[in-house]
Amino acid sequence: MGFFGMTLAYIAFTILHFFQFVLALVVCGLYGTDLDRARKAGKYTDGKWVFAEVVGALSALTAILYSVPFILRFAAVPAWSFVIFVLWVALFGLFGNMYIKEDAEGNGDIQRMKNAVWVDLANMLLWFIGTVAGAAYWWVHKDRKSRFTGRAELGRGALHPIVGMEGINDLPLRQSLVKEYKIWSYEREKPQEKGEEGGGPASQEVFG
Repeated sequence: MGFFGMTLAYIAFTILHFFQFVLALVVCGLYGTDLDRARKAGKYTDGKWVFAEVVGALSALTAILYSVPFILRFAAVPAWSFVIFVLWVALFGLFGNMYIKEDAEGNGDIQRMKNAVWVDLANMLLWFIGTVAGAAYWWVHKDRKSRFTGRAELGRGALHPIVGMEGINDLPLRQSLVKEYKIWSYEREKPQEKGEEGGGPASQEVFG
């Protein structure tokens, strides 16, 4: 994945997180209307509506956090996205069972909740996509990181991992590997140059 590919991936994730953030706020508004009304009337606050607010708030905060560059490279990101996805599944199932088959009959409040259920479904799908895409992004980055740091596992006299670099399409990674190869080659030849100067140990071995 080259620089251009990484930029496209970041733009795609930014768009995804933007819609996750917006729809999470929509859910907070739809369910928050009833909570605010109950608070003003001094009535009982239903825990199901509180749960909807918590899920919406967590999703909005997570979408903001995911907008930070490079944070998607952590393994915890797809795991937490999956947790958010499960919460949306539970929320959709809970209110879908209550309102999908309900006939609004001109009641604005019931119609609002029926609309909220479909927003819940949209959120559920967005977080499912985010979970899968986040896991794929982390896996690809993990593979690139292991290839980049592979040289540290090789001995001093081992063949440098630049061999076979033609299979790497990431231009910044290729340039970095070339630079490391030059340093590696220089350090490898250094002892030989020192030995040849002034009749050092290397010259003594050659000329007896």
